[in-house]
Amino acid sequence: LTVALVRTPPTLPPIVVVLEGQAGTPAAGAAFVASVSGDGQAMVMQPVSATLPLGSGRVLELWSVPPEGAPKSLGLISASGATVLPRSRLPQKLLEGGTAALAVSVEPPGGSPTGAPTGPVVFAGKMRL
Repeated sequence: LTVALVRTPPTLPPIVVVLEGQAGTPAAGAAFVASVSGDGQAMVMQPVSATLPLGSGRVLELWSVPPEGAPKSLGLISASGATVLPRSRLPQKLLEGGTAALAVSVEPPGGSPTGAPTGPVVFAGKMRL
C-alpha cells in the first residue's frame, strides 16, 4: 500500500499593473493593463483604450524596469490586442517584487537593436506587490 502526498505550491495573488500613456506622446490618454496570474505562468498585456497610432515600421516593446540598473526587454506586444507572454519570458524578480515598473517603448521592427529602449517610452506603470 503506497500513499503519495501531492503538495501544490502556494498560489500568490495576481499581479495587475496599469500602464498609463505618457503626457506629450501619442499614447496620452490611452492605457494598457498587464496582469500575471497567481501561478505566475503567463503575463497578459491588453490595451484598454483606442488603438495607438504607431506609424509605419514601428512596434511596441515591453520592458521590466528594476529599482536599479538597466531595463530588460520582455518582448514585443500588440498595439491593438492582447499579447500573452509565457512564464519563460518573465524574470523571476518580476514575480517576487524586484521590478519597480513596466514600460513600453516605440521601436523599429524586431524591437530595440541595442537591448535598451531606443524610442520614446509611451506607457509606464509602477509595480506594487
